[in-house]
Amino acid sequence: MKKIISMLLGMVLLASCLVVSAAEYTDVPSTSKFYKAVAYLSEQEIINGYENGTYQPYDKITRAEVAAIVTRVLDLPIDFRSAGIFSDVTLDAWFAGFVNAAAKAGILNGMGDGTFQPNQPVTYHQMVKICVYILNLHSEAEQNGGWPYGNAYVAHKNKIVSDRMYERLLHSDYGNQEAIRGDVAMMMYAVVNPGDDVWNVSEEAEVTDLANRFVNDMENYNFAGAAALTDDPDGFIQSLNGVRSKEELVDAVAGSYRDDETVLAYAKTYVDIMQHYTKYELQKVTKTGEQYEIVCQMEELRSTDAVAQQVAAYFTEEALLSLLEELYYWGIVNNSMTEDQIMETLLSEAQRECRQDMFSAELPTEKTTLTDVVVLTEQGWLITLEN
Repeated sequence: MKKIISMLLGMVLLASCLVVSAAEYTDVPSTSKFYKAVAYLSEQEIINGYENGTYQPYDKITRAEVAAIVTRVLDLPIDFRSAGIFSDVTLDAWFAGFVNAAAKAGILNGMGDGTFQPNQPVTYHQMVKICVYILNLHSEAEQNGGWPYGNAYVAHKNKIVSDRMYERLLHSDYGNQEAIRGDVAMMMYAVVNPGDDVWNVSEEAEVTDLANRFVNDMENYNFAGAAALTDDPDGFIQSLNGVRSKEELVDAVAGSYRDDETVLAYAKTYVDIMQHYTKYELQKVTKTGEQYEIVCQMEELRSTDAVAQQVAAYFTEEALLSLLEELYYWGIVNNSMTEDQIMETLLSEAQRECRQDMFSAELPTEKTTLTDVVVLTEQGWLITLEN
Protein backbone atom coordinates (compact mmCIF):
# COMPACT_ATOMS: atom_id res chain seq x y z
CA MET A 1 0.00 0.00 0.00
CA LYS A 2 2.84 2.40 0.84
CA LYS A 3 4.37 1.73 -2.57
CA ILE A 4 1.09 2.52 -4.33
CA ILE A 5 0.63 5.71 -2.33
CA SER A 6 4.18 6.83 -3.11
CA MET A 7 3.64 6.19 -6.83
CA LEU A 8 0.39 8.16 -6.80
CA LEU A 9 2.11 11.00 -4.97
CA GLY A 10 4.87 10.92 -7.57
CA MET A 11 2.30 11.23 -10.34
CA VAL A 12 0.68 14.23 -8.64
CA LEU A 13 4.07 15.93 -8.30
CA LEU A 14 4.93 15.14 -11.92
CA ALA A 15 1.66 16.62 -13.13
CA SER A 16 2.16 19.75 -11.04
CA CYS A 17 5.58 20.24 -12.62
CA LEU A 18 4.35 19.85 -16.18
CA VAL A 19 1.03 21.71 -16.24
CA VAL A 20 1.42 25.03 -18.02
CA SER A 21 -1.38 27.41 -18.97
CA ALA A 22 -2.04 27.37 -22.71
CA ALA A 23 -1.72 31.14 -22.77
CA GLU A 24 1.90 30.67 -21.67
CA TYR A 25 2.92 28.12 -24.31
CA THR A 26 5.55 29.96 -26.29
CA ASP A 27 5.15 27.66 -29.28
CA VAL A 28 1.31 27.76 -29.46
CA PRO A 29 0.39 31.42 -30.03
CA SER A 30 -3.23 32.54 -30.39
CA THR A 31 -2.78 32.47 -34.18
CA SER A 32 -1.82 28.79 -34.15
CA LYS A 33 -4.10 26.18 -35.67
CA PHE A 34 -3.77 24.24 -32.42
CA TYR A 35 -4.46 27.08 -29.98
CA LYS A 36 -8.16 26.45 -29.36
CA ALA A 37 -7.72 22.73 -28.69
CA VAL A 38 -4.54 23.06 -26.65
CA ALA A 39 -5.93 25.92 -24.56
CA TYR A 40 -9.15 24.06 -23.72
CA LEU A 41 -7.55 20.71 -22.95
CA SER A 42 -4.84 22.35 -20.84
CA GLU A 43 -7.42 24.23 -18.80
CA GLN A 44 -9.26 20.94 -18.27
CA GLU A 45 -5.94 19.35 -17.21
CA ILE A 46 -6.31 16.68 -19.90
CA ILE A 47 -2.98 17.51 -21.57
CA ASN A 48 0.22 19.03 -20.22
CA GLY A 49 3.05 21.14 -21.53
CA TYR A 50 6.68 21.13 -20.51
CA GLU A 51 8.59 22.88 -17.76
CA ASN A 52 10.25 25.19 -20.29
CA GLY A 53 6.88 26.72 -21.18
CA THR A 54 6.39 24.91 -24.49
CA TYR A 55 3.85 22.37 -25.73
CA GLN A 56 5.92 21.05 -28.66
CA PRO A 57 2.91 20.55 -30.99
CA TYR A 58 4.99 18.95 -33.74
CA ASP A 59 6.65 16.34 -31.52
CA LYS A 60 5.52 12.73 -31.51
CA ILE A 61 3.37 11.40 -28.69
CA THR A 62 3.85 7.99 -27.10
CA ARG A 63 1.26 5.31 -26.48
CA ALA A 64 1.77 5.78 -22.72
CA GLU A 65 1.07 9.51 -22.97
CA VAL A 66 -2.09 8.80 -24.96
CA ALA A 67 -3.18 6.34 -22.27
CA ALA A 68 -2.93 9.15 -19.72
CA ILE A 69 -5.04 11.44 -21.92
CA VAL A 70 -7.70 8.77 -22.44
CA THR A 71 -7.90 8.12 -18.71
CA ARG A 72 -8.43 11.82 -17.99
CA VAL A 73 -11.00 12.29 -20.77
CA LEU A 74 -13.12 9.39 -19.50
CA ASP A 75 -12.34 10.12 -15.84
CA LEU A 76 -11.32 6.50 -15.35
CA PRO A 77 -9.99 5.35 -11.97
CA ILE A 78 -6.21 5.06 -12.21
CA ASP A 79 -5.31 1.39 -11.76
CA PHE A 80 -1.96 0.64 -10.16
CA ARG A 81 -3.18 -2.72 -8.85
CA SER A 82 -3.66 -4.82 -11.98
CA ALA A 83 -0.36 -6.56 -12.68
CA GLY A 84 0.36 -8.65 -15.74
CA ILE A 85 -2.03 -7.07 -18.26
CA PHE A 86 0.99 -6.30 -20.45
CA SER A 87 4.43 -7.81 -20.00
CA ASP A 88 6.20 -4.48 -20.56
CA VAL A 89 4.03 -2.43 -18.17
CA THR A 90 5.28 -2.90 -14.63
CA LEU A 91 3.47 -1.35 -11.69
CA ASP A 92 6.39 0.94 -10.85
CA ALA A 93 6.17 2.70 -14.23
CA TRP A 94 4.60 6.18 -14.17
CA PHE A 95 2.15 5.19 -16.88
CA ALA A 96 1.05 1.82 -15.46
CA GLY A 97 -2.11 3.13 -13.83
CA PHE A 98 -3.22 4.92 -16.99
CA VAL A 99 -2.44 2.03 -19.34
CA ASN A 100 -4.21 -0.49 -17.11
CA ALA A 101 -7.26 1.76 -16.75
CA ALA A 102 -7.60 2.42 -20.49
CA ALA A 103 -7.04 -1.25 -21.34
CA LYS A 104 -9.65 -2.48 -18.83
CA ALA A 105 -12.11 0.05 -20.28
CA GLY A 106 -11.58 -1.53 -23.71
CA ILE A 107 -10.16 1.64 -25.28
CA LEU A 108 -6.54 0.59 -25.71
CA ASN A 109 -5.17 -2.74 -26.89
CA GLY A 110 -1.75 -4.32 -26.84
CA MET A 111 0.35 -5.25 -29.84
CA GLY A 112 -0.85 -8.85 -30.09
CA ASP A 113 2.24 -10.35 -28.45
CA GLY A 114 1.43 -9.53 -24.83
CA THR A 115 3.18 -6.16 -24.91
CA PHE A 116 1.84 -2.62 -24.97
CA GLN A 117 5.02 -0.86 -26.17
CA PRO A 118 4.35 2.24 -24.04
CA ASN A 119 7.26 4.26 -25.37
CA GLN A 120 6.44 3.75 -29.04
CA PRO A 121 4.84 6.73 -30.81
CA VAL A 122 1.14 6.33 -31.57
CA THR A 123 0.19 6.31 -35.25
CA TYR A 124 -2.69 8.19 -36.87
CA HIS A 125 -4.62 4.97 -37.54
CA GLN A 126 -4.24 3.99 -33.88
CA MET A 127 -5.30 7.45 -32.69
CA VAL A 128 -8.40 7.44 -34.89
CA LYS A 129 -9.44 4.05 -33.50
CA ILE A 130 -8.95 5.28 -29.93
CA CYS A 131 -11.21 8.28 -30.55
CA VAL A 132 -13.89 6.07 -32.14
CA TYR A 133 -13.82 3.73 -29.15
CA ILE A 134 -14.00 6.59 -26.64
CA LEU A 135 -17.23 7.73 -28.34
CA ASN A 136 -18.52 4.13 -28.39
CA LEU A 137 -18.85 4.24 -32.17
CA HIS A 138 -16.84 1.07 -32.88
CA SER A 139 -19.93 -0.91 -33.95
CA GLU A 140 -20.65 1.64 -36.68
CA ALA A 141 -16.98 1.54 -37.67
CA GLU A 142 -17.12 -2.25 -38.00
CA GLN A 143 -20.19 -1.97 -40.20
CA ASN A 144 -18.23 0.34 -42.51
CA GLY A 145 -15.13 -1.80 -42.87
CA GLY A 146 -13.51 -1.80 -39.43
CA TRP A 147 -9.76 -1.30 -39.16
CA PRO A 148 -8.56 1.06 -40.40
CA TYR A 149 -10.87 2.64 -42.98
CA GLY A 150 -14.15 2.07 -41.15
CA ASN A 151 -12.67 3.92 -38.19
CA ALA A 152 -11.54 6.74 -40.48
CA TYR A 153 -15.03 6.98 -42.01
CA VAL A 154 -16.75 7.30 -38.63
CA ALA A 155 -14.11 9.73 -37.35
CA HIS A 156 -14.59 11.97 -40.38
CA LYS A 157 -18.39 11.78 -40.11
CA ASN A 158 -18.12 13.03 -36.53
CA LYS A 159 -15.52 15.73 -37.35
CA ILE A 160 -12.80 14.03 -35.32
CA VAL A 161 -10.52 14.38 -38.34
CA SER A 162 -10.45 17.05 -41.03
CA ASP A 163 -11.38 16.54 -44.67
CA ARG A 164 -7.72 16.62 -45.65
CA MET A 165 -6.71 14.15 -42.94
CA TYR A 166 -9.52 11.81 -43.98
CA GLU A 167 -8.38 11.82 -47.61
CA ARG A 168 -4.82 11.08 -46.57
CA LEU A 169 -5.95 8.28 -44.24
CA LEU A 170 -7.72 6.63 -47.17
CA HIS A 171 -5.26 7.15 -49.99
CA SER A 172 -1.72 7.19 -48.61
CA ASP A 173 0.58 5.73 -45.99
CA TYR A 174 -0.30 8.67 -43.75
CA GLY A 175 -2.21 6.50 -41.25
CA ASN A 176 0.94 4.57 -40.38
CA GLN A 177 2.90 7.74 -39.70
CA GLU A 178 3.50 8.85 -36.12
CA ALA A 179 0.90 11.32 -34.85
CA ILE A 180 2.03 14.71 -33.55
CA ARG A 181 0.94 16.29 -30.27
CA GLY A 182 -0.92 19.12 -31.98
CA ASP A 183 -3.10 16.79 -34.05
CA VAL A 184 -3.82 14.59 -31.04
CA ALA A 185 -5.00 17.67 -29.15
CA MET A 186 -7.32 18.60 -32.04
CA MET A 187 -8.74 15.09 -32.21
CA MET A 188 -9.32 14.87 -28.46
CA TYR A 189 -10.96 18.30 -28.46
CA ALA A 190 -13.38 17.03 -31.13
CA VAL A 191 -14.12 13.98 -28.97
CA VAL A 192 -14.83 16.08 -25.89
CA ASN A 193 -16.77 18.77 -27.79
CA PRO A 194 -18.91 16.98 -30.41
CA GLY A 195 -20.40 19.33 -32.99
CA ASP A 196 -17.72 21.99 -32.55
CA ASP A 197 -15.64 21.86 -35.74
CA VAL A 198 -12.18 22.54 -34.34
CA TRP A 199 -10.64 21.95 -37.78
CA ASN A 200 -12.31 25.06 -39.22
CA VAL A 201 -9.36 27.46 -39.03
CA SER A 202 -8.15 30.41 -41.06
CA GLU A 203 -6.19 29.97 -44.29
CA GLU A 204 -3.12 31.55 -42.77
CA ALA A 205 -3.23 29.22 -39.76
CA GLU A 206 -3.60 26.23 -42.11
CA VAL A 207 -0.69 27.28 -44.31
CA THR A 208 1.55 28.16 -41.36
CA ASP A 209 0.84 24.74 -39.88
CA LEU A 210 1.69 23.10 -43.22
CA ALA A 211 4.98 24.99 -43.38
CA ASN A 212 5.85 24.07 -39.79
CA ARG A 213 5.13 20.41 -40.49
CA PHE A 214 7.43 20.51 -43.51
CA VAL A 215 10.22 22.18 -41.53
CA ASN A 216 9.80 19.72 -38.66
CA ASP A 217 9.86 16.68 -40.95
CA MET A 218 12.96 17.90 -42.77
CA GLU A 219 14.82 18.63 -39.54
CA ASN A 220 13.97 15.15 -38.24
CA TYR A 221 14.89 13.52 -41.57
CA ASN A 222 11.31 12.28 -42.06
CA PHE A 223 11.56 12.84 -45.80
CA ALA A 224 8.49 10.74 -46.58
CA GLY A 225 6.41 12.95 -44.30
CA ALA A 226 7.80 16.12 -45.91
CA ALA A 227 7.15 14.72 -49.39
CA ALA A 228 3.51 14.02 -48.54
CA LEU A 229 3.03 17.77 -47.99
CA THR A 230 4.18 18.69 -51.48
CA ASP A 231 2.39 18.65 -54.82
CA ASP A 232 4.84 16.03 -56.16
CA PRO A 233 5.72 13.49 -53.43
CA ASP A 234 7.38 11.03 -55.84
CA GLY A 235 9.48 13.76 -57.43
CA PHE A 236 10.53 15.05 -54.03
CA ILE A 237 11.72 11.60 -52.90
CA GLN A 238 13.42 11.06 -56.25
CA SER A 239 15.37 14.30 -55.72
CA LEU A 240 16.70 12.73 -52.51
CA ASN A 241 17.89 9.62 -54.35
CA GLY A 242 14.92 7.66 -53.09
CA VAL A 243 15.75 8.18 -49.40
CA ARG A 244 12.56 8.37 -47.31
CA SER A 245 13.86 8.33 -43.71
CA LYS A 246 16.88 8.71 -41.48
CA GLU A 247 17.26 4.93 -41.35
CA GLU A 248 17.34 4.73 -45.14
CA LEU A 249 19.90 7.54 -45.26
CA VAL A 250 22.17 5.63 -42.87
CA ASP A 251 21.72 2.54 -45.04
CA ALA A 252 22.60 4.51 -48.17
CA VAL A 253 25.76 5.93 -46.59
CA ALA A 254 26.87 2.47 -45.50
CA GLY A 255 26.16 1.19 -49.02
CA SER A 256 27.49 -2.27 -49.81
CA TYR A 257 29.14 -2.37 -46.37
CA ARG A 258 25.80 -2.16 -44.54
CA ASP A 259 26.25 -5.67 -43.11
CA ASP A 260 29.46 -4.61 -41.40
CA GLU A 261 28.45 -3.44 -37.90
CA THR A 262 31.47 -1.14 -37.59
CA VAL A 263 30.75 0.55 -40.90
CA LEU A 264 27.04 0.84 -40.08
CA ALA A 265 27.96 2.54 -36.78
CA TYR A 266 30.23 4.90 -38.72
CA ALA A 267 27.44 5.72 -41.15
CA LYS A 268 24.95 6.32 -38.33
CA THR A 269 27.33 8.69 -36.58
CA TYR A 270 27.91 10.56 -39.85
CA VAL A 271 24.15 11.06 -40.29
CA ASP A 272 23.70 12.00 -36.61
CA ILE A 273 26.31 14.73 -36.97
CA MET A 274 24.79 16.00 -40.21
CA GLN A 275 21.41 16.19 -38.51
CA HIS A 276 22.86 17.89 -35.45
CA TYR A 277 24.45 20.62 -37.55
CA THR A 278 21.49 21.16 -39.91
CA LYS A 279 18.69 23.42 -38.68
CA TYR A 280 15.49 24.53 -40.40
CA GLU A 281 13.44 27.50 -39.27
CA LEU A 282 10.22 29.01 -40.66
CA GLN A 283 10.82 32.72 -41.19
CA LYS A 284 7.47 34.04 -42.45
CA VAL A 285 4.25 33.28 -44.31
CA THR A 286 2.96 35.92 -46.74
CA LYS A 287 -0.17 35.87 -48.89
CA THR A 288 0.39 36.85 -52.52
CA GLY A 289 -2.82 36.86 -54.53
CA GLU A 290 -4.45 33.45 -54.38
CA GLN A 291 -1.44 31.67 -52.97
CA TYR A 292 0.96 31.90 -50.05
CA GLU A 293 4.71 32.29 -49.98
CA ILE A 294 6.63 30.61 -47.20
CA VAL A 295 10.20 31.54 -46.40
CA CYS A 296 12.41 29.10 -44.50
CA GLN A 297 16.02 29.35 -43.47
CA MET A 298 18.32 26.34 -43.52
CA GLU A 299 21.57 26.42 -41.59
CA GLU A 300 24.07 23.69 -42.39
CA LEU A 301 27.73 22.87 -42.51
CA ARG A 302 29.64 24.59 -45.29
CA SER A 303 31.64 21.50 -46.01
CA THR A 304 31.04 17.78 -45.59
CA ASP A 305 34.79 17.52 -44.97
CA ALA A 306 34.12 19.12 -41.58
CA VAL A 307 31.61 16.37 -40.85
CA ALA A 308 34.03 13.69 -41.97
CA GLN A 309 36.61 15.25 -39.66
CA GLN A 310 34.27 14.95 -36.70
CA VAL A 311 33.26 11.38 -37.54
CA ALA A 312 36.88 10.37 -37.92
CA ALA A 313 37.50 11.35 -34.31
CA TYR A 314 35.33 8.47 -33.15
CA PHE A 315 36.53 5.56 -35.22
CA THR A 316 39.61 3.44 -35.58
CA GLU A 317 41.92 3.40 -38.57
CA GLU A 318 40.49 0.01 -39.53
CA ALA A 319 36.92 1.37 -39.66
CA LEU A 320 38.01 4.35 -41.75
CA LEU A 321 39.77 2.11 -44.20
CA SER A 322 36.84 -0.27 -44.54
CA LEU A 323 34.43 2.55 -45.37
CA LEU A 324 36.81 4.54 -47.52
CA GLU A 325 35.88 3.10 -50.91
CA GLU A 326 32.13 3.48 -50.35
CA LEU A 327 32.52 7.05 -49.09
CA TYR A 328 34.58 7.84 -52.17
CA TYR A 329 32.00 6.64 -54.65
CA TRP A 330 29.03 7.99 -52.70
CA GLY A 331 30.52 11.46 -52.90
CA ILE A 332 30.69 12.29 -49.20
CA VAL A 333 34.29 13.43 -49.49
CA ASN A 334 35.85 15.29 -52.38
CA ASN A 335 35.79 12.84 -55.28
CA SER A 336 38.40 14.80 -57.20
CA MET A 337 41.02 13.30 -54.88
CA THR A 338 42.54 9.90 -55.33
CA GLU A 339 41.67 7.17 -52.86
CA ASP A 340 45.16 7.38 -51.38
CA GLN A 341 44.79 11.12 -50.87
CA ILE A 342 41.38 10.68 -49.28
CA MET A 343 42.70 7.95 -46.97
CA GLU A 344 45.65 10.07 -45.94
CA THR A 345 43.41 13.08 -45.23
CA LEU A 346 40.87 11.14 -43.18
CA LEU A 347 43.47 9.28 -41.14
CA SER A 348 45.44 12.44 -40.38
CA GLU A 349 42.25 14.17 -39.27
CA ALA A 350 41.35 11.16 -37.11
CA GLN A 351 44.70 11.36 -35.35
CA ARG A 352 44.53 15.13 -34.94
CA GLU A 353 40.94 15.29 -33.72
CA CYS A 354 40.73 12.13 -31.62
CA ARG A 355 40.24 14.08 -28.37
CA GLN A 356 37.40 16.32 -29.58
CA ASP A 357 33.75 15.93 -28.70
CA MET A 358 31.88 15.68 -31.99
CA PHE A 359 29.02 17.95 -30.85
CA SER A 360 31.05 20.66 -29.11
CA ALA A 361 33.37 21.83 -31.87
CA GLU A 362 32.35 25.09 -33.51
CA LEU A 363 32.21 24.28 -37.19
CA PRO A 364 31.70 26.79 -40.03
CA THR A 365 28.09 26.96 -41.20
CA GLU A 366 26.13 28.81 -43.84
CA LYS A 367 22.50 29.93 -43.91
CA THR A 368 20.38 29.37 -46.99
CA THR A 369 17.02 31.03 -47.57
CA LEU A 370 14.39 28.78 -49.16
CA THR A 371 11.28 30.32 -50.66
CA ASP A 372 8.39 28.05 -51.67
CA VAL A 373 4.80 28.60 -52.76
CA VAL A 374 1.74 27.02 -51.14
CA VAL A 375 -1.24 26.49 -53.43
CA LEU A 376 -4.78 25.26 -52.82
CA THR A 377 -5.66 22.06 -54.71
CA GLU A 378 -8.50 19.56 -54.53
CA GLN A 379 -6.46 17.78 -51.87
CA GLY A 380 -6.09 20.95 -49.82
CA TRP A 381 -3.05 23.23 -49.37
CA LEU A 382 0.13 21.79 -50.83
CA ILE A 383 3.70 23.06 -51.11
CA THR A 384 5.08 23.71 -54.58
CA LEU A 385 8.85 23.63 -54.26
CA GLU A 386 10.52 26.60 -55.91
CA ASN A 387 14.17 25.88 -55.10
